[in-house]
Amino acid sequence: MTVPTRRLHRPLTAAATSVLTVLVATVLPAVPAGTAAGSASDAGAATAAPLTQERYAALGDSSAAGPIIVPQRPGAPSPCYRSAVNFPSLVAAALGTSGAAFADATCSSAETIHAFETQGQNPPQLDAVDGRTTLVSVGPIGANDAGIVSAVVRCLVPGCAQREGDEMRAAVAAVRPGVRRVLAAVRREAPRAAVVVVGYGRYVPPGACPLTQPLTVADATYVQDLIDRLNGILAGEARRAGATFTDLGATPGALDHTACAPPGRRWLEGLVPLSGDGAVPFHPTALGMRAFAGQVVRAAGQARNEQLRAARASLSVGQRCVRGRPRLTVRGGLGLVDRVGFRTAGTTRRVDVAAPYRWRVRGPVTRRAVVRVRLVRPGAGSLRVLRPVLRRCR
Repeated sequence: MTVPTRRLHRPLTAAATSVLTVLVATVLPAVPAGTAAGSASDAGAATAAPLTQERYAALGDSSAAGPIIVPQRPGAPSPCYRSAVNFPSLVAAALGTSGAAFADATCSSAETIHAFETQGQNPPQLDAVDGRTTLVSVGPIGANDAGIVSAVVRCLVPGCAQREGDEMRAAVAAVRPGVRRVLAAVRREAPRAAVVVVGYGRYVPPGACPLTQPLTVADATYVQDLIDRLNGILAGEARRAGATFTDLGATPGALDHTACAPPGRRWLEGLVPLSGDGAVPFHPTALGMRAFAGQVVRAAGQARNEQLRAARASLSVGQRCVRGRPRLTVRGGLGLVDRVGFRTAGTTRRVDVAAPYRWRVRGPVTRRAVVRVRLVRPGAGSLRVLRPVLRRCR
């Protein structure tokens, strides 16, 4: 998410405008121009890396970018306001990924359309993703499409849940097609990547904290409900796309580190920023970024395992007769096949390390062949043994 520099679904009242000016007038201008994706803007020009090296691309809005959290990336001020300690950077460090193997394309003010279109002078976020990418985190994203932060500011005037609840719930529901389009494009551009969809965090606990944050209990509950609805869309579209969803609000300890917590313990800043690390209102703090990075790293491991299971399940061996001999061809594997060994009668006859993985059987044709398929991706590997029945060719 980002602070409300974009269009509003409803105009702010004079009181809300005054408070907003005090809170964020010096925090974050709109994104007028910019630079390419952080630290790996030249990833597309790099030479192809082996599959055993993680190549990580992060897409999302300011809830991922970490606007104003210090330190900002070298060369700041960058119009995307990416922190050097945002959760994508911490995830990359945990995975041992750096340099051209890490592309942080997150950007403050981003909407789903900015996966495909420029944002000021910043390139489309999908430019950070290609066929060599092995891990993509998508999100948080979608809150700017729906105008949620602007809605939160309007809630400084009590009664926002009653005034505009139906309109905002419809705005959140309208985000779904954009999320679906982004995930389909990621799958198309990075077919062998594990994909993690990242949801938004837990901003207020049940019962809220009207003495700490200037929202009534009803309005704070309504705001969190908007976030939860958006997370539900992200989770549903992740399942539909075969991606792994992780809810930052489910990070262990999240309920103890909401915007209602004391300033030094908050993972998400409140409407009055008090954490002292540069976090802007209604965004993750530096402490939160560290906690959320652990959640995303765990989700990345889950995504790897799910991808390997799917790759194993997709494997099959085709067979046809070529010049009077059976020829075996391994199919499937979701682009994760590293090598294939073919064997009959207890002896390895061929090891193939490049597609197409095939072998024309020579010598006596036994009843079965043994096909050992090694799948590999960064941080994990798997072996699948197939035993196709050989057909005699006439």
